[in-house]
Amino acid sequence: MPDADTLAFDAFWAWLQKHPNCILRAGAGDVVIFDHEEHHWSFGVDPEGGVLYVQCLRGKQTIAEVSLHIEDVAYVQSHVAEEDEWFFDLCDQNQQVLYYFVLSHGFEDAVGASVSHLN
Repeated sequence: MPDADTLAFDAFWAWLQKHPNCILRAGAGDVVIFDHEEHHWSFGVDPEGGVLYVQCLRGKQTIAEVSLHIEDVAYVQSHVAEEDEWFFDLCDQNQQVLYYFVLSHGFEDAVGASVSHLN
């Protein structure tokens, strides 16, 4: 993968939660959740199982959700796929992509930034 960078999951997750308006789509396997101007993203932890989740919401109604079993995630691989699209692949020890997020900017753009990015 050209221009790929490896990130620790904890650093990526903390950063991602500060950039919900920058998510273009998220997915796992064959499932893809696309952003929409009427939707917003929410993050949380299931108190019962400790599983992280990302929800796409319209108002208070859940449209779609990705549950992340983080014990399986070894690292995050980032790369530019197309102009204005940065992929963040959450990979296991065998380099298989378990989950992914596509954002409107790269991880390095977050350094020193405290303003939310709008799509």
